[in-house]
Order: sequence, then C-alpha cells, then structure tokens
Amino acid sequence: MVWSGQYKRSTGRDPDWYRKRPVMHRGDEILVGAYNRLSTCRPFANGDLWPIPWDKIHQYGVSRGFAGAMLDFFVDVMMLVDQEYRHYERQQAQEAAAKDRRQAEKKAKEPDRVGGVGARRRR
Repeated sequence: MVWSGQYKRSTGRDPDWYRKRPVMHRGDEILVGAYNRLSTCRPFANGDLWPIPWDKIHQYGVSRGFAGAMLDFFVDVMMLVDQEYRHYERQQAQEAAAKDRRQAEKKAKEPDRVGGVGARRRR
C-alpha cells in the first residue's frame, strides 16, 4: 500500500494501520502485486465476492514465467490469500450489519422527542 505521509505530517505520528502492517519480506511485493492484479479478474455477483478463477491465476503465473512446482506454489498461495481475504470481507460485512441492527434497535427504543414522551409543551 502506498502511503503519502500526509497523516504523519499533520499529526506527527504514523497512522495505526501503517504501524500494524505486516512486515514485508523480500519477494512479497511480487505476490502482493500479483494478487492486486488478479483481483480485477474476480467475478462479482449478488453483492458477494467470488473467488478469483483458478485459470486466471494459472495464466498469470505462466505469463510471469512460473513453471512446475513454482507455478503450483504460486497458484496455491494466491488461492489461500483470496480465501482469507473473502473470509475477512464477509466478517467485516457481518460486523457492520450487526452494528447497524444495534443502532436501529437503540433508535427504536428512544422516545420520540417531537410530541412524544419527554417533549416540552409550548405555552
């Protein structure tokens, strides 16, 4: 992820997401870049993230010169990363929906301030 540093310039510290980011090892940028590109091949329907098709991952690996065990490794890693990403996104959506439900329930329990319980009478 590219970070411009504007947050640090304005606050004097790095953002939380930047401090908590995973350590990138040599070669990780190849896998991260590949996943970002392959994510554009993902089918999207009914508001759900679908897996990146195996053939797209395989074609990408071949186009980058991977063969044999290295190609198998690349495909396996991309599929695992995609599986985890989709799980994370589903979890985030469920948490957001639960939060929205809690807020709606809380709002429904609050008294109506316009002419309802607790409203002031005009004289």
